[in-house]
Amino acid sequence: MSIYNLLQECTRNGDLHRVQVLNPYAKSVRVIYVTEPIKAFIDGPETRAGFLQADLDRFIEGGLITASMIPRKAGVANMGLLKPPEDGIWDIRSQDPKPSLRLFGGFVRKDVFVGLVMKERKLLGDFLSRPWANAVTECNREWQKRFLAYKPFTGDSVHDYLSNCRCVDSAS
Repeated sequence: MSIYNLLQECTRNGDLHRVQVLNPYAKSVRVIYVTEPIKAFIDGPETRAGFLQADLDRFIEGGLITASMIPRKAGVANMGLLKPPEDGIWDIRSQDPKPSLRLFGGFVRKDVFVGLVMKERKLLGDFLSRPWANAVTECNREWQKRFLAYKPFTGDSVHDYLSNCRCVDSAS
């Protein structure tokens, strides 16, 4: 069974949901899948959920994404590769308004992201904190639960992961 078959199975059984853009006329250039709890938050009544949806819409519609492949150096980028980089775990940052949110996940292939864990940034502490390490570990565990031995896609450049992106560091 391929990783794509496992992704389809997770979608069929309701374990993962493809995020749909709010604009019915928008073209989907990239794809994001999320877990049921994240989908429930996005679809929920909280005002903050609408801002997250808007950030994900920009991603899906192919808007310019800024990204960093140097862990802990992403600054205000939309996405950052996390430590250890060989695990292929990224975070999508929904930074405005507060509270800032982090959506942890990995790529199945270029432009196909699976978000598995969402946390408020302020609860994670600094990058060396136990809560931050726990979030990455939880994401790895959730990935393995769904995709078995298949690891997240990894590449040498942000352009291996994303179309229409700008690297904010000198690594790519």
